[in-house]
Amino acid sequence: MLKKVLTKALVVVVLSSLANVALGANVPTFGSINDVIRKVCNLVDVLFTVLLVLVVVFVIFAAYNYLTSGGNPEKVKSANQQLIYAAVAILVGIVSKGVPVIVGAAFGVGGLGVCFNLGGFTGVM
Repeated sequence: MLKKVLTKALVVVVLSSLANVALGANVPTFGSINDVIRKVCNLVDVLFTVLLVLVVVFVIFAAYNYLTSGGNPEKVKSANQQLIYAAVAILVGIVSKGVPVIVGAAFGVGGLGVCFNLGGFTGVM
């Protein structure tokens, strides 16, 4: 059931993004490398937020499986696997936050603080 919900949500996100591009809305333009870094920062921030929401959903789903396992070793093992996947997802998200730093360092823009987030404003230092 969770697979169906996640698949449908992904399809909606992809189709809405394609519709925006087809209609000419929010088509990215880049004037300098700072613009590219800013777009990467914004993309990583959005993906990180989505990832954290999915991690919370998976942890709740794993907790539900633990509670309803009734001591069944297969269900307990499945819940353990789901918690491991959630932990791996958190690690991937944390690593992905370093992507703008790597891109910035590769192009000589910024440093460790290449992206910052103050009050919902994301930009380049």
